[in-house]
Amino acid sequence: MRLKVKVTKLDLGDVGKACTAAEKVLASEIHKSTRPYVPMLTGAFDRNSRVIGNVIEYVGDQVNYLWNGVKMVNSKTGAGPRVIPGVGPRWPKGATLVPTSTPLHYTTDHHAKAGDHWMDRSERDNGRKWQEIGEEAVAHGLDKY
Repeated sequence: MRLKVKVTKLDLGDVGKACTAAEKVLASEIHKSTRPYVPMLTGAFDRNSRVIGNVIEYVGDQVNYLWNGVKMVNSKTGAGPRVIPGVGPRWPKGATLVPTSTPLHYTTDHHAKAGDHWMDRSERDNGRKWQEIGEEAVAHGLDKY
């Protein structure tokens, strides 16, 4: 995602510090406003997501599986995942997954907009708001430095 931010003060050191601080603020906002788009069955995948500095991480065996929106199978066995109650789908350690043409069905019981490519869909809906927050965060940071 790219944001354009207008800067009126030109002290490059201050601009750099302000932008670094703004990236962290913006990452937290993006993470928060993207939650309704994140697939959620048991809640484990959503709970394990986190913001580290300016990076949003979604962790777990199922990230690729959920992001692509198609069922994945073990390349050697052709088997799908073993579903562990309260945890979600899991494959054997070291398994190489290949996509199938079968689409996933995402439940919307917990997150109304849940589905594949959640960050992209959230950006379409929230991108303008994120840009405004980024601009404000940079401007506020420039006032501090």
